[in-house]
Amino acid sequence: MKDYTFAFQDWAAEGEKGNGFKTFFIDGCFDRFNNLSKTPLPEHPFSTRMTRIEYNQKGKALDRFYLTKSEMKQMEAVVERLPDECTHIVKLTGKYFSEALPKHLAFISQMPNLPILGLQARGKKYMGWSSELFMMKRSLMKDVLHRSQWHRTEEWLDNVRKIVQDVGGERLIHFFPMFTLKRVVERSGDHTVMSWL
Repeated sequence: MKDYTFAFQDWAAEGEKGNGFKTFFIDGCFDRFNNLSKTPLPEHPFSTRMTRIEYNQKGKALDRFYLTKSEMKQMEAVVERLPDECTHIVKLTGKYFSEALPKHLAFISQMPNLPILGLQARGKKYMGWSSELFMMKRSLMKDVLHRSQWHRTEEWLDNVRKIVQDVGGERLIHFFPMFTLKRVVERSGDHTVMSWL
């Protein structure tokens, strides 16, 4: 919780600067916790400074390599519920913050031809492309979320990369540079200590 709290404070502060992008968050466990708790919280602890996308995860809170179905459902909620003006979605696991990333996102938003897919420097992991951070055109994400069932989000993302390359080559893909994290955090999937994305 401490990792998420620090990162959310930083992202909320960035969102308040008006850098050309809007910040939102989705939390699949909060409503479930409130439904089970004897003393429910009146509101999400992060919702005072950043807009929460309403989503109620049906399954229990998960850890390690069993997150893909939940991640896909969360992305479906994001695609459906973001404001109409949000044409591109940057997905970032909530406990990560890099001071260089907001500047890079502002740079991307000024490109004359926005890429339809953005992948991180960490590259291939777990039979696919690393999924802690990626960017995707909203209409593309809406289309490819329902194409097939994947065991891992990384496999799904790698399949999207192959589709985009087949259609338009790498000119439609933005490869993010390496982003050093402000705070080192532990990845949930395999407990790797992460210092960069």
